[in-house]
Order: sequence, then structure tokens, then C-alpha cells
Amino acid sequence: MKNILIFFFLLFVFVVPFITKAQSQNNLLETQIAMNDSNEKHVMLDIAMNNFFKNNEYFNDISTGYTLIGSQLATQIAYMPRPNIRIQTGVFFHKDFGNDTMLIVKPLLTMKYQKNGYSFLFGNLESNFSHRMVEPLYNYERYITHPLESGLQFKIDRPNIWSDSWLNWEKMEYVGSNFQERFSVGHHTNYSLFQNKKDKLTIDGQFIFSHRGGQIDIDTTPLQTIVNTAIGITYTLHFNRFLFKQFKTESYYINFFDLSPTSQLAYSKGRGISLNVSTSLRHGFQVAMSYWDGFQFVSSRGGTLFQSIASEYGKVGYVEPQRQLLFLRVQYARKVLDMLNVDVRFEPFIDLNKSTLEYAYSLYFTYKNDFSIFNFCKKK
Repeated sequence: MKNILIFFFLLFVFVVPFITKAQSQNNLLETQIAMNDSNEKHVMLDIAMNNFFKNNEYFNDISTGYTLIGSQLATQIAYMPRPNIRIQTGVFFHKDFGNDTMLIVKPLLTMKYQKNGYSFLFGNLESNFSHRMVEPLYNYERYITHPLESGLQFKIDRPNIWSDSWLNWEKMEYVGSNFQERFSVGHHTNYSLFQNKKDKLTIDGQFIFSHRGGQIDIDTTPLQTIVNTAIGITYTLHFNRFLFKQFKTESYYINFFDLSPTSQLAYSKGRGISLNVSTSLRHGFQVAMSYWDGFQFVSSRGGTLFQSIASEYGKVGYVEPQRQLLFLRVQYARKVLDMLNVDVRFEPFIDLNKSTLEYAYSLYFTYKNDFSIFNFCKKK
């Protein structure tokens, strides 16, 4: 155990000066619907593609190792009748490599209204990484496994506040359905307490409410309602020395509550502490170190490693009341062409209770662009 901790310490100390934010920097993987005044009255072809490869070399009972590799493609026709309104519809494709019999195809439909830093979406949402949630509340692998969210979304992007509230209707039930409806409600607000050119202090509040139930189905499975909350504080220091750009610390207190009428989980409430420190450099590299201490923590949408109960990839029925993990995250993320992004990650972690070292690595190639195909305002 001592040797593993020394390895992590030396790696952080000597790699950071030559590399470049905590948790991971995910802005290049966010799914934002562009609103550009110059596209008013334009009909556009929107193409977004994500090529992914993620390999988890895990050997624990909470989650064993597995690999995700494949491609996702969304093609849509978009129209902006006004500078602040965009309507788009199309088709989404998901293909896992090595599976020649399954191709997931889903329709897409979204209307977005945006004005003065406020935006409202109805239909497919700006989802996953775009919510900017902490990983114990929102599993980053959902970017691959659950790429689409549908429902309502309200966002604020103003000088001192960023906020995202959404309803994701995951499964609709009908009269006599043999399954239950599923939906989740999420919220994230980041508010600046102090900000200047050099440093910034913010408070952060997040929650996810997830529900499985309904009244018109014939499924007799007990209803389930789970709530996860997080409150934190972040300090960011900007500076220009050598290759350095930024230093950042993040601290979160996180809760879990099972509000189900009849609980089916091993625990009815739990908590956790997440501490992160990171640094950024000029050329797209980031390094972060994160510490997680969780007690009887469960999250309906959160990362599997942070939880005290086994995931679908773990040992059935296994529970581990306390989880203490130390992560090192090394990441390279930047635009290699105007519309093409590359994101490479190496993420080892130590289970401090068991003195084991495991790791994951991933690669993402993403492309997104709008092509104008017709202009209703074009003069003849």
C-alpha cells in the first residue's frame, strides 16, 4: 500500500509540470445546440458523430472490467425562423463494434428558444456532460450508454450564474403496460461569489431525483424514488507561468436518500465527500487528483465505483458500506481541426481499504458541424 501511494504522489508531482483540470475537463464532449444569428431563415444539415473506446481494467466486486467501443451518429435538419429559435429533427444511430446483429436507431426532435442568457428546450436535451454534474451523481459513461435524453430543459448562462434544470422522461407507460414509467429530474447551479481576472470562488448545488413507478401499468414491482444531492465550493486560480494556465480545487458534500414507500436497497441513506485538485497547461493536457470517501452511498445515475452496492457489472448482492478511493486522471483534450475533437484519458485509482490499484483508459473522436443548405432570405 505504501508503495502505491508513493507511486501516485510521484506521478502527480512530476507529471503535472509537463501536462495540463479535477474531475475531468469535459467541455469538448458537451452537446450544445448552436444558436447563431447569421443562420436566421437558414435550413441546415447538422451532423454530430462520436467515436468511442473505453476500457475498464477493474477487478473488484462493485464493478468488474468491461469494454465499450463503437460509434454514434446524429444527422438532423435544422431551421431557424428567428435568431433565437431553432427547430431540428433527424435520426440517431448507435453501433457497437463486434456486434453485427444490432443497430440502435432513434428519432430526434428538438425546439430551442434562447434570449439574454436564458434558454428553453423541448424534446431532445443538451444532455450528459452538458449538465456538468459531479461523477458520483452522474456517471460519465452515460455519454456512451445513454446518449439521448428527452423532455424539458431550462438553462441560465449569465456572468455570475450558470444553471441547468431538466426533466428526462426515460420510459413512457400506457394503460396495461407490463413495465413501469421511469423519469429523472435534475438541477445544477453554479454561482460566483467572487471573480476577477486572477481568481474565482464559486458555490455549487446539484441534485438528481429519479423515479420508477406509475398507476396504469400491471407491473407489481415496488415503486422506487431515489434522491442524490451535492453541495460544494470551487476555487480557481488563473496564472501564466511557464506552461501553466490554471489551478483548481473542488470540495463536495454528497448525500443519498431512498424515499421509496418500500425500500428494495441495502441502504436507505448515505453520504460521501469528494475532494479534487487539478492543474491545466497550455496545450490541451490536464492532470487531476481526486479523493472519494463514501458511506452507504447509492446513486441512481452516478458512477459505479463510488457506490456501496454492486453494479450490473459487479458481484450480485455484494455490498461494501465504506468506499475510500484515490483517483489520478491524466487527460489530453483539444480541437485538432475546426470541427474535430480528440479526447484521451488515463484514469488509475487506488482502493484505499483493499490496497489495490486498478485503472481505465479511453479515447473519443468527436465531430460536429452545421452546413447551410438553403436560405429563405437569399435574394434572387
